[in-house]
Amino acid sequence: MSKQDVFDVAIIGAGAAGIGVGLVLQRLGIENFVILERTQIGASFEKWPKEMRFISPSFNSNPFGLMDLNAIALQTSPAYSTDTEHLSGAQYAEYLRGVAQHWQLPVETEVDVQDMRRESAAFHIKTSNGEMTSCFVIWAAGEFQYPKLKPFAGAELCMHNSLIKTWASLKGKAFVVIGGYESGMDAAINLAALGKQVRVLDGMGKWEYDDADPSIALSPYTKGRLREALQTGRVELIKDARVQRVEKNGRRWAICTEAGEWHESNTQPVLASGFL
Repeated sequence: MSKQDVFDVAIIGAGAAGIGVGLVLQRLGIENFVILERTQIGASFEKWPKEMRFISPSFNSNPFGLMDLNAIALQTSPAYSTDTEHLSGAQYAEYLRGVAQHWQLPVETEVDVQDMRRESAAFHIKTSNGEMTSCFVIWAAGEFQYPKLKPFAGAELCMHNSLIKTWASLKGKAFVVIGGYESGMDAAINLAALGKQVRVLDGMGKWEYDDADPSIALSPYTKGRLREALQTGRVELIKDARVQRVEKNGRRWAICTEAGEWHESNTQPVLASGFL
């Protein structure tokens, strides 16, 4: 990339959204565009815990004229590409790289967007590899790289689930998970599968929600896995337990809820508070 490139469209981020939008622009006949990625294509998916899987199933249904639910390009299927129904983050990143390579998308990797300003009818974008100008900018950076690390006092004493490489790396026999939606349930299920005792604290008890909207209620995939985990007796779900603060006393962590209840743990609590 030269220091003063001029584009019609600049896409920030080369994940599912960025690669998908790039394909749309290409099919619309827009040639003068660029996709800027801070690290590598699908990097956010590569950062998922090793055990984390897509809650939405993939199925190679192209012969029926239907798209794979997790596909971002026509005539492609993550299920067919990986022989997997619920993909890991690493598998999906591989699929994204394959799509970008096949359609020869103009992706610039290892380019960090540092500043951007609007002047007249154009955006001036400062990057780690020089400056560029674009008539339009599409922000597709995603949320996973921006975890919500300070939702309450003492949250820095916890470990956010998005920063854990694999649940198998955690030492200890019992854990407290703060947050009861998809991330929290995934943490609890995977820890229980490793033989750990898990207590999940949540202010509203999201595991009880019944709604057709997947942004409100747990996915069927997660509900099924949770039922199996509960049958082991290693998972305890506590609702009406909105955490107010976390303290550390020596080698023990103390978790206080808004109701004034205390929960103690010999291991660092897992923070499943979502993303900014």
